Amino acid sequence: MIRLELWSGVRNDVERKALDQLDKTLPRFPITSDVWNAAVAYGSKARAAGLTVPAPDLLIFACAKAYMARVEHADHHYELLERLP
Repeated sequence: MIRLELWSGVRNDVERKALDQLDKTLPRFPITSDVWNAAVAYGSKARAAGLTVPAPDLLIFACAKAYMARVEHADHHYELLERLP
């Protein structure tokens, strides 16, 4: 999902070349049934708290939690998700 988000934002050859180099270093984490289920649960908790979080953010957050990975971001949704009970 992260790769998809990054690659869909590429606008030119310079960015494409830079992302190609970064892409080679990014770890790959399988999106398992457990990760999908966790993403659904986070989405339900967020909605119950009055928050609307985009599905890609829920999936990335759930995957990061499952693999104890840190997400580098500039997106307030991840901070909101961290605060959910």
